[in-house]
Amino acid sequence: MQYINLLIGDRRPRFAALGMTAFLFLVSSVGFIAGGNLGFGTLFGFCSVAVALYAGIKRGGLLVAQFAVFASICWRAVFPPLIGYLRWDAGRWTIETVPARYNTLRNVHIFLGPKGELEWGIEVALQFGIPLGLVVGGLAYGTGALYRHLRRDDPTTHPYVE
Repeated sequence: MQYINLLIGDRRPRFAALGMTAFLFLVSSVGFIAGGNLGFGTLFGFCSVAVALYAGIKRGGLLVAQFAVFASICWRAVFPPLIGYLRWDAGRWTIETVPARYNTLRNVHIFLGPKGELEWGIEVALQFGIPLGLVVGGLAYGTGALYRHLRRDDPTTHPYVE
């Protein structure tokens, strides 16, 4: 077995998984900017685990699966504070009236200001995104690879069957 294939995967499934991740990133970003309150961070997180599972089933690559999960965690931690920072209006928003949707992931309900929220989000994305991306993405990829291995006698599970 070639370990490079395990890490980066076959070409078509790799680009499909990366394309799905980019599409989810774009849809979540546009929906959040448009003001939709659909829980885009949570949806992006669940869908990125599904992309990692797809990468395991279709041999898309372990690093691609881990990147998909990391991208969703990074989006959830950094994107809302970034938009809050860019939209900040000091005359209109005060600490009491700032929309909570621009806060980053944390249990403490203390408003740090737009710059502090963004810095905290970047810190959270790096501290928790990388380990969670490695673990959750690796587990989802491994589950997909196990499914592929158990179903290898079925010709419809071949990576290039359309």
